[in-house]
Amino acid sequence: MSKLFFYVAFLFSFYGTIFGQFGSSGSTNPVSTGMGNTGNASSTGIYSIGINPANLMQSEDKHFEFNSIFPLPEIRVQAGTSFFTFKDLNYYFGGVDGNARYLTEKDKQDFKDLFKGGGSIFFDFGYNLLTASYKVSPEIGSFAFSIRDAGGIDMVIPEAIPDLLFTGSVLNKDYVFNQSKLQSSFMRYYSLSYAREFKEFKQTFFDKIAAGFTVKLVHGYYYSGADRFETNLKLSDRAEITGKADMVLHSAFSDNFGVKYDFDSTKNLKGSPSLFPSPAGTGLGFDIGFSALYKSNMLFSIAITDIGTVKWDKNAAEYVASANIDFNDLTDSKQLDSLSDQLKGKGRYISSFTSKLPTALRLGFAYFLDEQENPIPGRLKVNADFNQGFNNSPGNSVIGRFSFGAEWKPMDWVPYIRTGFSFGGINKFGWAFGLGFNTKALQIDIATSDMGAAFNPNTSKTVSFSCGARWQF
Repeated sequence: MSKLFFYVAFLFSFYGTIFGQFGSSGSTNPVSTGMGNTGNASSTGIYSIGINPANLMQSEDKHFEFNSIFPLPEIRVQAGTSFFTFKDLNYYFGGVDGNARYLTEKDKQDFKDLFKGGGSIFFDFGYNLLTASYKVSPEIGSFAFSIRDAGGIDMVIPEAIPDLLFTGSVLNKDYVFNQSKLQSSFMRYYSLSYAREFKEFKQTFFDKIAAGFTVKLVHGYYYSGADRFETNLKLSDRAEITGKADMVLHSAFSDNFGVKYDFDSTKNLKGSPSLFPSPAGTGLGFDIGFSALYKSNMLFSIAITDIGTVKWDKNAAEYVASANIDFNDLTDSKQLDSLSDQLKGKGRYISSFTSKLPTALRLGFAYFLDEQENPIPGRLKVNADFNQGFNNSPGNSVIGRFSFGAEWKPMDWVPYIRTGFSFGGINKFGWAFGLGFNTKALQIDIATSDMGAAFNPNTSKTVSFSCGARWQF
């Protein structure tokens, strides 16, 4: 019997569980992206939505701005892994002169080492349908409205998978799959924001203190997530497989997607694409933030964003695998079929389940240097951020992220030049670059959060692109 037989059986059982489940999440504006996803303090106007609503007050009085799909839609796309560079991908799967590559023992060990601690694969995108903001005055405040879509997928492949792939099932060794992760979603946020400056309170230190909040109506169009994945297997010297399967997955889809579950032979759904699909889940989210200006050139910012949950009650399903595994004959097809069923779990419709929004703490600092203070010609803005997620929802991470960025406008006829570095979070490290082209009424921005892919694509693990335009009056 092939040593990989059991591995293949396991993969097919798992594939039957996740087949047809896809999705995406997460986005930021192109100005922040160009500075290493840094902008908690310096993002103003419509770009403050989703970051810190208090920054709506940092615009000038009687200031109105908006963006939509014309002349350039605001879009961000990012994809990558935490373990594979493009060089690795080509080496292990590209072959040699059109033929398969023979892997040495060192190659196999190097491949397994890439998955130490689990290897994550992520994809996220976001785009803006319509956003507008208007600052009336410090006393009355600022108002904003936004319709934004965000989606993504976050997967973790446990190190037990490549271990089984290259070594087969070693006798009396535990293969633990607890590192496995699958979460994906696609949601739309209808947001209302308000911010106001506290001029009634005399400030002895700061020149200006503002506070703001955002209320979001969330329409969820798709969700799939493993709430629990605790499975382990062992092959004994008597050709017995023992272990435990303990897994719970939830999913829900809009009727417009036309998704049919493998356990339901009665439904015959047909997809119907729409700009406004019927939601599979709804929820409320909240952002709250504060910003403070010191000596007219230093901004401090603190905010908590995406507080809330989504209740999924349309086409909601649950897959459960819960069993002690004990098989004594791997040549028995009936036992192997039973093993596959136990690992895959059984699906059923449920009334509803809930998922958390990607709640995060955002701290920021920005320092502005004008031409009189700055030894470098032009205007310069430097930023520093810290972001801390409170859960591992798609697009979020409980691993803190530090970032530093700068924006430089050397001369009036030269575009804004932006760059920055990010450390931690899902991507671990990133070097960003962006440009901004500004007229009196229109600003167009483009950026990438992975400049390394342009200079040395073979060693890059991610690719990203962000663009947007906003009208200002």
